[in-house]
Amino acid sequence: MDRAEVTDSLRTGGRSGRRTPPAYLRSHADSKAASLASVHNDLPGFSMPNEEQANLAAETFRMLADATRVKLLWALLQGESSVTCLAELVGAGPTAVSQHLAKLRLARLVKTRREGTFVFYSAADVHVRRLLDEALYHADHADQDLPDHPDPAGEPPPHVALHA
Repeated sequence: MDRAEVTDSLRTGGRSGRRTPPAYLRSHADSKAASLASVHNDLPGFSMPNEEQANLAAETFRMLADATRVKLLWALLQGESSVTCLAELVGAGPTAVSQHLAKLRLARLVKTRREGTFVFYSAADVHVRRLLDEALYHADHADQDLPDHPDPAGEPPPHVALHA
């Protein structure tokens, strides 16, 4: 089973098979999509992500759709930590934190290091920081009704202070 099949199985709870719309709807949707796609084809540098990229990105966002996981990742961006320390930081039980970390590890958002019988977790890479920075920055803007920020360099802005 490849990664996409595992992701699909996790998302659907093991149920497979999507229903195909009737042919008359497919042909209408296909012709409408083709005419809309031609508009985008004229844009310089425009390209759609392939199916695997879109699925992996959606899976990453699904993993970030839990407040406890966001807090865990934020803590791990400050440095590596154990399950016990993380549980204390996020106010959850060690068993729940361990389960969250297992899911984040499978999604390649965290990595582990063993030292004897202890396991230490850390954020997987700089992409995790950028995802969280932008998500938290967006949350602050939405919460405080702030205007959008100019981003000419394409770099994510530094995160503003979190609200307690």
